[in-house]
Amino acid sequence: MARKNGQAGKTGDSSPIARVTVSLLYTRVSSDEQAKEGLSLPAQLADCRSYAADRAWVIGGEFQDVLTGTRDDREKYQALLAEVRRLRAEGQPVVVVVKWLHRFGRRVLERARCAEELNALGVPIHSVAEGGQVPELVANVLAAVAQEETRQLGERVADVRQQVVRNGWYFPGMCPLGY
Repeated sequence: MARKNGQAGKTGDSSPIARVTVSLLYTRVSSDEQAKEGLSLPAQLADCRSYAADRAWVIGGEFQDVLTGTRDDREKYQALLAEVRRLRAEGQPVVVVVKWLHRFGRRVLERARCAEELNALGVPIHSVAEGGQVPELVANVLAAVAQEETRQLGERVADVRQQVVRNGWYFPGMCPLGY
């Protein structure tokens, strides 16, 4: 019979009772401005919650970062990975759910490292927008596209800043000391 804490036990006929899959939800935006905007994070979370509920997965944690996806040291990203390791060490079935794969990160090298670790642990990543668990080849291509998109965006922002300065304007930001 099932234990009170929801972990699997054995029935009188020795057939195992399947454990409920635990979903860990991860949401991220890159900047404080995006977080203050207040639309993206709640929308990502709502979609991830709905996705997990549709599959009868228990939500075991919600992890949220406001930091660029090019950084691997994101606090909640690392906390999510630690929780995956802990749950799997206990034998608990786990899935990671994100709205888009690029929310999980924007570096090909880290995506490959993380995917290898999660694969070894038997933990799939499900992307709501990409329709569920994405084949590894597709996930690698999407990671490369996300990384390139970040690089191109950085170049465009730098070009705009240079143009603003060339036109004699100051780029908006904090006032210099003394003003």
